[in-house]
Amino acid sequence: MSLGSETLPTGRAAAARTPVSLRAALVLLALSLLGVSSLLLSDLGLGVLADQIELAPEQVRLLVLAQPAILSLLAVVVGWRTSRRTGLRLPLIDGGWAAWSSRGLVTAGVVALVGAVTLLLYAWLTSQVFVLEGAEAISTSLVTRLLYGGITEEVLLRWGVMGLFAWLLIRLLRRPAGRTRDLIMIANLAAAVLFAVGHFPALALLPGAEPVHYALSFVANAGLGVLFGWTFARHGLEYAFLGHGGTHLLAFLAATALA
Repeated sequence: MSLGSETLPTGRAAAARTPVSLRAALVLLALSLLGVSSLLLSDLGLGVLADQIELAPEQVRLLVLAQPAILSLLAVVVGWRTSRRTGLRLPLIDGGWAAWSSRGLVTAGVVALVGAVTLLLYAWLTSQVFVLEGAEAISTSLVTRLLYGGITEEVLLRWGVMGLFAWLLIRLLRRPAGRTRDLIMIANLAAAVLFAVGHFPALALLPGAEPVHYALSFVANAGLGVLFGWTFARHGLEYAFLGHGGTHLLAFLAATALA
């Protein structure tokens, strides 16, 4: 039976007895680094950043790749080492296709649809109502959105940060396995806030960014972060991948159709 078909307390109580395997952790690291490499396919406004910090664009690109690569390694290790206590899982990577969950797929699909609507609404608000000047200076390819957004960001924020916060809360409050659902959700909220704040540096590169744009970005990304984190806690990280990546894919398809 897949983990996704269990309730959170029961599924986590059983999962907490078995940590995620080292093999699964290494596969997760490889997937995250694949997402990092996809940044090479996007124009991230590096010319603007290079001018601001007085470095050559090639040096800036190296820094942009090195930072998430190192953070990916740290996040994978943290999530792996804390998985025994938190019960947060990699059901498909660790257990193979036999562990797939139809409920997880449905959840990921619904989350992707809600996420796509959220991104389209944000795009409309920042182009028609609260116009964000210079947004075209930063362009990310669909491949980057799917791989870096859908995989690497989930490894960093959900597997690493959310896993660490959950482990700390469980340790501090001495909760036994099977009675950690509320703590997992608190960790989810904290990780979602960091996920939202993590989008601020990109906005800071745009001279037209105003407080209203930061507020809109925060609300949209924090809300999506909570959905992705809930999907992770309920069904496993791979379904958060699908929900996050599906968000970008559906938003891209809809924007293309409406253009």
